[in-house]
Amino acid sequence: MARLLIADDHPIFLEGLHQFLSSNEHAVICCARSAHDAIYMMQTERPDVLILDVTMEDGGGLAILRAVREAGNTVPVIFLTVGIEPEKTVEALRLGVNGIVLKGSDPVELLTCIECVMRGENHIDAKVTEKALLHSVISGGKTLGRGNTLTEREREIMKLIKTGLRNRDIALRCGLTEGTVKVHIHSIFQKLGVRSRAELIVSTMD
Repeated sequence: MARLLIADDHPIFLEGLHQFLSSNEHAVICCARSAHDAIYMMQTERPDVLILDVTMEDGGGLAILRAVREAGNTVPVIFLTVGIEPEKTVEALRLGVNGIVLKGSDPVELLTCIECVMRGENHIDAKVTEKALLHSVISGGKTLGRGNTLTEREREIMKLIKTGLRNRDIALRCGLTEGTVKVHIHSIFQKLGVRSRAELIVSTMD
C-alpha cells in the first residue's frame, strides 16, 4: 500500500481516480485541483508517491515536479496524462520524473507504475519514450560522454534505438540475434554513461 497525493483539475476524473486507487488498497491522503494546492499539501503531508496531471491552469505536473526537486525532495513522481509533448518529456526526465502513464492506458498500468516507483525503478510509457527519442533525432541532438568510442555497429544500433525500434525489430533489421542486440545495447549504455532508453533521450539532447 502507498500513501498517495493525486492532482488533477477535472473534479470528476479526480474523484474517479481516488475511488479506483482506494479500491486497490492504496491510501489517497491528498487530492489537489491545482499545482499551487499540491505544492502546499506537500509541505503538510508526507505522501509516498505523487500522481500528477501534466496540464493544469497554474502549471501542472512539471511545475510541481520542479518545485519538489528544487526543495531537495526525492519522492517518486508519476505523470498521469492524456499526452505529453516530447520537449516536456525530456524536461521531466531531467527533473527526475519516475513514471509517465497515459490516461488511455489500461488502469492496471497505473498500479504497475506505482509498484515500480515504490521499488525505486522508473516506469515510462513506451509510446512516450519513443516520441521523445524520435524528437531527439529530428532536433539534431548530439551524444554526450564517450560517444566517440562507439563502434560502427553500436552507432547503427543506437540510431535504431532512437527511432523507437524494439530489440526484436533491431535484430531483424541488422541480421543479428536479439541476445546479441542486448549485448550491444548494454555496451552503448556503458559507454554513454546511461542506464536506459529514457536516459539516452536526455544524453542526446543539446
